[in-house]
Amino acid sequence: MRGRPLLCTVLKPLGCSARRLAELAYGFARAGVDLIKDDHGLVDQAPAPFGERLERCQEAVARANGETGGNTLYFPNVTSVASVMSDRAGAARRAGCRGVLVNALPAGLGAVGEIAATTGLAIMSHPALAGAFFQPDHGFAPAVLLGDVFRVAGSDAVIYPNVGGRFTFSAATCAAINARLRGPLGRVAPAFPAPGGGIDAARVPHWIERYGADTIFLIGASLYAQPDPIAAAGQVVAAVKRHSHG
Repeated sequence: MRGRPLLCTVLKPLGCSARRLAELAYGFARAGVDLIKDDHGLVDQAPAPFGERLERCQEAVARANGETGGNTLYFPNVTSVASVMSDRAGAARRAGCRGVLVNALPAGLGAVGEIAATTGLAIMSHPALAGAFFQPDHGFAPAVLLGDVFRVAGSDAVIYPNVGGRFTFSAATCAAINARLRGPLGRVAPAFPAPGGGIDAARVPHWIERYGADTIFLIGASLYAQPDPIAAAGQVVAAVKRHSHG
């Protein structure tokens, strides 16, 4: 078992070329970030078509790993209709990716398990559209939808909006999601909580204390807000390693 949490960052914004996204992927991988995922809005737009983006970004991460001895993984966003998702996931596996990002609700929860079963890829599920379910008097409790339902569907990691970020989940809700993703659930394997949605890079040590090592911390906007996002990512990686070894 790892003694520290995993760090994940995001390739964005929409409108960047595949070449530019690959440059970012290379830099983040060189900095030692564990996981690099496509932003949930990056799908197959003209500036960065899926096939070109997949090839360029995976090559960039593999090249960086070869130079540093690192193990950074790239997770492309394969979200689409079922037949196209299957093709994209297969292409990701052939390119050497170990996992993919899926917008689980727009894609359909059944598609998550189908990709996992047919490709063996790890699935990181994004909560796009989930807010529509979280009403005061109807819908799902966030811990049930994101902690149980997404996990049963086949997710290996579930992104959710952390307390204190751009969204409105409480500390108790976040703790409940974490507990449901990690706790016993019949024969269903545990999944990683992946809190994001505005985590300040400077506060990552605080969240490690709160959530523990079995967590993927998703840091995007606070890196892009810096003059040099790659250098900022390296500083966060170093801080996490110091904290975990201290």
